Amino acid sequence: MNIDVWLILGIISIIALLSSFAIGKNSIWGSMTVAVIIGLVIALVYVFKGESFHWTIIKKAAIVGTLSGVLFEIIARVSGKKKPAADS
Repeated sequence: MNIDVWLILGIISIIALLSSFAIGKNSIWGSMTVAVIIGLVIALVYVFKGESFHWTIIKKAAIVGTLSGVLFEIIARVSGKKKPAADS
């Protein structure tokens, strides 16, 4: 049975994204968006170099961005600097 590390991290990232819907706008979605844009730019550089388009770069960038956003959220909650969102 071949279990890939990126598959495990991807499942953790999807769970983190789905659980962050209740929070609203947060650093999880923001860092994932920035990471996907950076991954897209890197994948396009590979295309201009004459190689094929690498979807795996975008996938890995999204996973790293999501997990870094989770880390940022944890640090913000532990430090107490982030105020909870107002219910409206």
